[in-house]
Amino acid sequence: MRILLVTKAPSSIQKYLQDREDIILMVVNCNNNSDVVLANLRDMLNGGDVDVIITYRCPIILPSDIFSKAKLVAFNIQASLLPKYPVCDPWEAICLNHDKKSGVTLHKLDRGICTGKIIIQREFEANSIRSEISYIEIVEKYATTLLDDMLFAFDNTRYDKLNSSKLRENGSNLNEVSMLAKHFFSSGYINGKLDLPDISTKDFEYAFELYYTISHFYESKEQFQNALTQNVFVLFLSMKIYGKVHERTASCYEYAAELQAKLGMEEKAMNSQRMANEIRERIYGFSHERYIQGLQKFGEIGFLIGEYKRRNGKV
Repeated sequence: MRILLVTKAPSSIQKYLQDREDIILMVVNCNNNSDVVLANLRDMLNGGDVDVIITYRCPIILPSDIFSKAKLVAFNIQASLLPKYPVCDPWEAICLNHDKKSGVTLHKLDRGICTGKIIIQREFEANSIRSEISYIEIVEKYATTLLDDMLFAFDNTRYDKLNSSKLRENGSNLNEVSMLAKHFFSSGYINGKLDLPDISTKDFEYAFELYYTISHFYESKEQFQNALTQNVFVLFLSMKIYGKVHERTASCYEYAAELQAKLGMEEKAMNSQRMANEIRERIYGFSHERYIQGLQKFGEIGFLIGEYKRRNGKV
């Protein structure tokens, strides 16, 4: 995986990425003049493919012609619990407001300041932190863990390299969920009867939020199969956490239908949307807006399938 990091002077985030054998890291120091930084970024992006762009403690707002070059995703590591304190260094504001809690946010880059879709957040106690240096150290510890989880979810090829003793210091042990992911992506199928008694609801919910968000990042036609694979895993997690008759499970089926339609899987797409509608019928009834919207989705699926056939000369 090729990653471009835009950050201030060296940090534990940079060291973590440099130490990863499966990552080719390029770094742009944003302590320089903004025009110089943007010129350096454009030169790097013109020189080859970049899978992921990451900004961390970067005071420069990247224009869309830069962050849109990332093949997978461009995101920022923000040292606060957004939407609070959308600034590069929020420590002073946290102190002035005597906040008891703070945290780290990973969010997609867009044209605004910290306004992109949130990927993951983790909070920590802030009332005992006495200096900005200590605050940054804690932020980077949590950010490194979140970054590892996110890149893990993106990169299915790493599932055979898991450290089975890895525990998360923030209280979440994703090892068992990671083993489940490894089994799923290596076999391509889960029958829903795996014996996984050690996985806590908290870990399942964390994995659900992570994979659900990431499955929606694949926006090009070349990546729809990746999105579908991630989404089927999310569907499995949803049924384990929330049950078969739940809005989140219905949403997973509906998103699967959209992706299958884009891939030309006409019968599977219709069946997935039918499952979503049957779930919503049981939850809401025939007259509810969510059920009616589901019926209208069949028209959208038909349109997507038609588009696929026209692109591939099948009409």
